[in-house]
Amino acid sequence: MDFLLQTNKFHKIVFIKQYFRKINPAEQTIRNLLCYYLSLACQKYDTIEKLDYFLSMSYDLKSSVGLSTFGNYSIITYSLSAIDPKYLTDEKYNLNFLEEAFNDLTKPVIKNNKFDKKIFNKAKEFYASNLLYESENEDKNAYDGLIDAYFSSTIRNFKSTGDIKELENITIDDLYNYYLTILNDEKISYVTGDVKGLKAINNSTLKIKNDYFFKERSNSLDYIHDEANTKQAHLFIVYDPFIFSDSKLSQALMLINNHFGSASNSKLFTEIREKLGLCYSISSSYLGASGIIIVSAIINKIDEKKVISEIDNIFAHLLDDFNLEEKKEYYKMYYKDKFDYIHTIYSEFINENYFINTPTIKDDLKIVDELTLEDIKKAHSLMKKTLVYVYGGDDFE
Repeated sequence: MDFLLQTNKFHKIVFIKQYFRKINPAEQTIRNLLCYYLSLACQKYDTIEKLDYFLSMSYDLKSSVGLSTFGNYSIITYSLSAIDPKYLTDEKYNLNFLEEAFNDLTKPVIKNNKFDKKIFNKAKEFYASNLLYESENEDKNAYDGLIDAYFSSTIRNFKSTGDIKELENITIDDLYNYYLTILNDEKISYVTGDVKGLKAINNSTLKIKNDYFFKERSNSLDYIHDEANTKQAHLFIVYDPFIFSDSKLSQALMLINNHFGSASNSKLFTEIREKLGLCYSISSSYLGASGIIIVSAIINKIDEKKVISEIDNIFAHLLDDFNLEEKKEYYKMYYKDKFDYIHTIYSEFINENYFINTPTIKDDLKIVDELTLEDIKKAHSLMKKTLVYVYGGDDFE
């Protein structure tokens, strides 16, 4: 492993290995398929049955291969989580055993310089099944439509789960050749927990990242309605302050977003959902890497203009009853609670040492504590409404 992140706080040991590359929308499907394949295949256990047997003999050991993003970087992550051996009396179950198991689980089945056909077909079947299921998900289709409209022709415009038509055309040779390319990507590995006894050999190739935000937008937009045969309409309003997580004002936006629509007692929920009953659901979210706040609601199409008018009114008067100290205390508790999770240890490590424009939790706490009402007002003034996007509500039956 490249790094040992020592902590005695948790009863788990977590091994992580990650491969980083800039997002390429054209690669999203094959990257997802690769993760499905890697999840089913490892070099030592060349059948699913053997792998299942190994896992059943390894107590609470869990392994996975997943695809995620950090800003405009796409990350393939191998992970293994297991009970800390110090809590068990099995002498064979120790840190060296876990490290060896993790190394095995990061090496896929390769036969005669090819992937295994049976595992490839099974991975493709699982992936296609999930894509078919998601294709009927109204919420996802609506959100994908919003992203497509707002970030058209930029690298932010990608479907995180891939495309079933692209999947049909990927061959086993395509997948194997793509796998060979990721081995040259920037990579890092680390283990978190009570790891005294293991040795670190730093062979990481991950470089420090300075600018990894989605700063490109499509052409100026105003209103878009995408017809779809759905009983309810999905309404989105984009506010674009162009503030990213490398700005002090990003913490101000998080506090504003909490008051606006991300909390159960937010203005949008209490006024439009509870008091007026104009929607089935409503909330807001801040996308720090994209620099935008999105209001999303499920409504009856006939109420669209009324709902938009009410949202506009709430936004105009959003700071009238804004209690800065109360919001600060909420976020201080929110940030401090994160230290109760083992994944915080390695996410803090990555932020502090590599994605240096993203504050660590300690930085966040300091910035939030220093925010003034003038900071809140400035962030609010920069929130320009740039798009109203409506999906569906056109029940053709």
